Amino acid sequence: MAETILRRILPIGYNRAFLEAGAGAAFLFDPEETGRLAAEMLRSQRFGQEPMVRGAPYRLVLKGATLRHLGWNVPEPLPQGVDVE
Repeated sequence: MAETILRRILPIGYNRAFLEAGAGAAFLFDPEETGRLAAEMLRSQRFGQEPMVRGAPYRLVLKGATLRHLGWNVPEPLPQGVDVE
């Protein structure tokens, strides 16, 4: 992570551990919502009859300190589902 930041490249992760290690952004999936959506699909009358595709529920979290270190500004207003820590 540190080497990536020193090269002025924005590291992006896929869980909270990446943010805690200094990543500039991470996609955090919502396991509770994922379970709810899966149950909804299984209960559907269409289940097994046709493909059922759903996007995974997630939010994007930006690490303000890492972005500032890289000289990036956090845009305002942020899109829905994007948070800054």
